[in-house]
Amino acid sequence: MVVAKIEAIDLDKPWYYTACNFCKRKMARQGDSFEGNVQHLQHNPIYNCKTCNRDFEHAIHCVFFSYYLVVRVSDDSKGEVKFLLFNNIAERLIRRPAFELVQEAGQENPHFLPQSLTDLIERKLLFKITIASNGQQEHNAAYVVDLVIDNAEIIQHFDPHVTIIIVLLGSLYITTPLIYLFFHITAKLLSNPILSTDIGNKPQKKKKCTNDKENTPMGNITQNSSITNVSPLPKDKSF
Repeated sequence: MVVAKIEAIDLDKPWYYTACNFCKRKMARQGDSFEGNVQHLQHNPIYNCKTCNRDFEHAIHCVFFSYYLVVRVSDDSKGEVKFLLFNNIAERLIRRPAFELVQEAGQENPHFLPQSLTDLIERKLLFKITIASNGQQEHNAAYVVDLVIDNAEIIQHFDPHVTIIIVLLGSLYITTPLIYLFFHITAKLLSNPILSTDIGNKPQKKKKCTNDKENTPMGNITQNSSITNVSPLPKDKSF
């Protein structure tokens, strides 16, 4: 869960797409057809669904508009990433279906920004996002939003405890400070070379070390081990 402010609506890709009402997959617009006489000409876009392998002329019955909303978000550190809101998540946030916003433009225009979308800018929200299993994301790719909460009381509870963006070796990570610290320390420990106690090609027999020649064991330490045999820990690299 991360608290972030929407800085802008990303228009590198359309904020909606046309989907098939049967299979829910994306459809491609093929052209237009016209019905009626010259005075009352009815315009009907033609769409093709590759999944259903069919052309549909009457969009109102066979086609619906689905959100594919990409927003640029940031936190107090001014780091910025992209979040992707699919139809169900975006519709719950905007509280309006995509087709209503498309109608505001008077025609299909994915680069037209309806007021309902511009109203999202500068809003601080709580997002639950999907992160790759390795914790990394492709460059400039958007994180998929699983849940978005706009309740001010809940956001205020999370806000002081959540940070959002850490840039590490060109990859974006999203985490909390405590989780980041845990993984940072763990990664350092795992990256250290194994402490070596070899002093030659021949294996050395391990003996128990005793204190003042008594039989009280001090631990499973090789008798011939030396601090000079231990590889130094790597210096901590700052981020």
